[in-house]
Amino acid sequence: MRNMLCALLLCSAAILPATVHAADSVGVNYVNYHLNANQVIEIVAPAANTRGIYIRSTALTSYAGGATALFADTSAPSPPGNWKRPIFVVHGFASGNDYNSSASIYVPVGQGLYVMAQGAAGAINMSWDE
Repeated sequence: MRNMLCALLLCSAAILPATVHAADSVGVNYVNYHLNANQVIEIVAPAANTRGIYIRSTALTSYAGGATALFADTSAPSPPGNWKRPIFVVHGFASGNDYNSSASIYVPVGQGLYVMAQGAAGAINMSWDE
């Protein structure tokens, strides 16, 4: 029985996809930023993204009259109005708004992650791993 179990484990390990991560490495990186109106923050520099990034969870907040967005690109967006390559966007409308996601999103090698608040303050909580 023990030999069958060992053989099964060895065979199973050979067919696992290359993107499987150890449970203790999923979402190991985390940020919690508060942004002023029309501010851009670089979360991960494009040069630092050498293996690809997996976004694991995102919570965006936009306060009344503004919008907060998470971007992936080779350079930072320049506010206001440069909405190139957004991943998530939340609009504050009259009283503010929140957006939460636990979708895993892959960001290719060489692209950075940026968050921008436009028109009003905003916030982001995000986890990711490589």
